[in-house]
Parts: sequence; structure tokens; C-alpha cells
Amino acid sequence: MPDAEIERLKVLLKNSPIAPPNIWNSRDDMTYGISRVTLVELVNRWENEYDWRMWESTINSFPQYKIAVSDDDDTPYNVHFVGLFSENPSAVPVVLLHGWPGSIVEFLPILLKLRSQYDPQSLPFHIIAPHFIGFPFSDPPPLDKIFTHVDNARLISKIMHALGFGESGYVVQGGDLGSMTATEIASLDPACKLVHLNALPITPPPGTDVEADIKAGKYSPDEVESLMRSAEFMKTGNAFIKLDGNRPSTAGLLMGSNPVGLLAWLGEKMISWSDETPDTDLILANVALYWFTGCYPTSISHHRLIVDGNLEPLTGG
Repeated sequence: MPDAEIERLKVLLKNSPIAPPNIWNSRDDMTYGISRVTLVELVNRWENEYDWRMWESTINSFPQYKIAVSDDDDTPYNVHFVGLFSENPSAVPVVLLHGWPGSIVEFLPILLKLRSQYDPQSLPFHIIAPHFIGFPFSDPPPLDKIFTHVDNARLISKIMHALGFGESGYVVQGGDLGSMTATEIASLDPACKLVHLNALPITPPPGTDVEADIKAGKYSPDEVESLMRSAEFMKTGNAFIKLDGNRPSTAGLLMGSNPVGLLAWLGEKMISWSDETPDTDLILANVALYWFTGCYPTSISHHRLIVDGNLEPLTGG
């Protein structure tokens, strides 16, 4: 990243005001979104302490590639991915698919762990971690089409075949948006032998009275907890889907025009959707990728599908 862009970011962080305390932003339990105290701390660290060059160096310490792939209509795309390729002849190809608002930053901890435990001769996997179209370092989507998880699934399938894994087969892991893409890959490509998901939205059958079934003891405690969490998400946690889906132009321009606003919007979700709060600098690294690549406006296409009723919203974080 050019030094001028880093300095520009610091100027914007320094000169962007943060709204004064009020009844909503003074709470620290995330009930009404990110707290002012948390945002002030994140902005201060981003401006004065966070070392982007260190994180850039960490990301760049892994092999990265851009592969050109043509869609079924011959439209060409360049897809960015991190690749750890093994020299072990029995290594299993594994595709890691990020969520929203995510990036390859999600996978840095596991990539670092794998690299510390294995050398290229013993690594039991080939790891391919792509950025979806419209996300950091991959091409933006076309101007005349809503680019969806179905389209990304088709391109990733083509990429895996181009990399030589069409005959051996491969497995896919995905969460959030990645889980929707993973299931599409499995449905269209016989070379996808296995899918692992950490998000799977399943709605009750029509006519199901969930509350009555809970009272009747038809669910386990873990199932009840999941149902209640999903119900709470649908009640209070899906405003971002409605904003991004109904007003993608306004949302994209708003979140993509100021780093403090982007940090508040994305940081809230990274914190509230995680079982354990991510490392502060990991949050900043992900938001920095969105800021430096300007990808927020093109990362939200799937929210349009959800408000159109063509997708079930992912619930439960």
C-alpha cells in the first residue's frame, strides 16, 4: 500500500468527529450496537498504534495469486487467493471461503498455525483461500448485474479445476456468505467431495409453532438456545441486511466514504457475531483491507437477494 494512502487514512481518522455520548451509545453491552467508548478506543489505536505495515507483511508472507477465469458468458474475472500448496502427493485440497464482512484476514490464525507446524513436504492439505468477486483484491462485479454467491460458486469451481483438482476432487469450508457459496459449489460440481459449514440457515416447516414445540419439550437445550438466538437476530440484528439490501447505493457510499463509519459498522459485527471478541488488531486489519481496496459497496450484493426473498438470512452469527 502506498505511503500516501496510509497517511491519508491517518488524516481522516484524526479529523473525523465521533458523536458525543447519548443514552444509546453509552451502553457497553452491544444492545444498541457498538459503544462510543469501544469505537473511540478502536479509532485511537488505528490512528496512533496500529501497524499496518506489520499486518501487510504478515499477509504478504503467504503466497498470493491472481487467477484469470472466464465465466459461462465469457466475461473474464481476476480472482485473488492465498495458496499454501503442499509437496505431499496425498495432500487434500481445501477451499476456505470467507464470510461477510470478512476477508482472508479471517484465516490468518489458521494459516500461521499450519505454517508453523508443517513444511511444504509434510503439509497434509493444499489450502486455497480466495476473495470473492467484489471483495479485497479480486475484481469488482460488472456494472450491469447483481453478482451473487451462485456466481462466485461457479467461478471458484472453475478455479479449482484450472488448478488441477478437478480429477482428484476437493473439499470446501465456509461460514456466513461462504457457507451459502459452499453449498452451491457442492450442488454444481461433482469434484467437490465434502463441505463443512459453520453456518446453515434452516427454517422450520410451514405451519410449525416453534414456541408451542419448545414448551412441549420437543427440542434439546442447545436447540432451544439456537432458536432463541435466531429469533433475537431476526428481531434486532438484521438491520444491516435491510439497509444494504434496500439502499445499496446509499449504504455503499456512506460506509465507503469514511473510515470511522466503516470501522463502527464492520467492527460491531465482528465483535457481536464472535463467540470470543477477536484481537483488536485483527479487526483493524480486516477493516483496513476494506478501506484500502474500497470494496464495501461491492461486498453487499447478497443482501439485495435477501430483501428480494431469494435467500434466507443467516442467523446466529
